[in-house]
Amino acid sequence: MDNSLEFQYKLFGSSKSSRPGSHKSSSRGSGMEYNRLVSLQQYPDPRRLDLRASVTDPYERWLVREFKQRSAVSIYAIFDLSASVSFRGRQNGEDLMVKIFTSVKNSAMRYGDRFGLIGFDNKFRKDWFLNATKRVPLTADELRLKLSFYRAERGHKGLLEVPNWLPKEKCLLFLISDFHLSLNLLSYFLSRTTSHQVIPLMLEDEVEQSGYDRFGFGFLSDSETHRKKLVLLTQSFRDALKKNYNKRNKQLFSLCQQFNCKPLKILGNFDPKQLTKYFFGV
Repeated sequence: MDNSLEFQYKLFGSSKSSRPGSHKSSSRGSGMEYNRLVSLQQYPDPRRLDLRASVTDPYERWLVREFKQRSAVSIYAIFDLSASVSFRGRQNGEDLMVKIFTSVKNSAMRYGDRFGLIGFDNKFRKDWFLNATKRVPLTADELRLKLSFYRAERGHKGLLEVPNWLPKEKCLLFLISDFHLSLNLLSYFLSRTTSHQVIPLMLEDEVEQSGYDRFGFGFLSDSETHRKKLVLLTQSFRDALKKNYNKRNKQLFSLCQQFNCKPLKILGNFDPKQLTKYFFGV
């Protein structure tokens, strides 16, 4: 396990999982967080008797201290497998996806949480679905090989089916995409996953934002359609391209804010410390 790729995370709110783990929970059990006093009849555990409270109870009940346990959660990496995500500019998109996969998986294993994988393009990819488990049957090298042979379908409609494959209990969802998708699709997905905690990871490359730092004619290729267009690369062209990206980003951030989630922009290389700062604001 590559410890250098790990990050720290936390679940906002409480988990309702009955599995012991590292996160705040609403389930009572053998934890350290005091909850309340209840009668021995309600919680028959004599080891937690509070004699002082019992003696002073006006109803003459035997009272026990109830605690909340720490619980485990399920972590899912949801990958946008459309062709544009594997774009090769200053960074290799496939390498970036493998690095993020490894980081999320290693971090989940360190916390004792379960890790699952979901993939989509214009369809929900059942051959990419791994239900959350503590023993992930997929290594980084196997994922890299899987990506190299994968041929994506144009579009992102598979995102609509993703909520149907998620557990009912609260999960931590890392949505990994370049977000060149319909805002209506994204809005539908976020509206269906309000019971979960969604972390949108926006993959961007400097070349996509402003083009290569050179002047002259060049071909622009659409990763989805593979169509090419001859353009004149000028400073005004690069400025217009960057302006469009900024406008799009503002729309995405505004939409995510409506559903109480905040995107994290991954510009170029991925540094796990970014996610630690995201969760803890340090």
